[in-house]
Amino acid sequence: MSGIDGIVAEIEAKARESAAETVAAAMSERERALGEAKERLENALTARKNALEREAQEVIRRRTTLAGPQARMLVLGAKQAELEKVFESARADLRKDRKAYARLWLSLAAKACEDGDEVCADEDDADVIDAKWTERLEKASGKKLTCGKNVRIGGGLLLVGKTTEKDLSLPTVLEEYRVSLERETAELLFGE
Repeated sequence: MSGIDGIVAEIEAKARESAAETVAAAMSERERALGEAKERLENALTARKNALEREAQEVIRRRTTLAGPQARMLVLGAKQAELEKVFESARADLRKDRKAYARLWLSLAAKACEDGDEVCADEDDADVIDAKWTERLEKASGKKLTCGKNVRIGGGLLLVGKTTEKDLSLPTVLEEYRVSLERETAELLFGE
């Protein structure tokens, strides 16, 4: 190699060496920058996951807090529906034994009737609360009563006086007893 070719070769060799060092430094810088970027990304991802986990736990806590009263309301509604079925069943069972049904109304009416009251039976109970039954009520109460016209009140009877009307209808009587028996019935049904 002549002088110029040797110089060119030497420059080329130095340029290649310098380029290789520059490329190696750039590759090293690139690897370092990629490592830092990857670490920042992993840190950001971990921080975001932690934040999302906290947020999810808070959402669950809030929904659980809100669901508690709603669940209690649903349970209460179901219990009330079940109690209503029990009382409806009792209402239906009352008329099955006509003699016991007549005695029930006799005992209730004997306590409430006054002289001169007119006994008005529900249309559905006219076969039980009739003129004979009214005579038995007169004997049991010692009051002077008359058998009046039939009415539609959902079962039972009305005692109509000159100035008062006593509601001994089945819905009214059952509601009165229901108030006192509901807690007891709930304890039997639900253990509360």
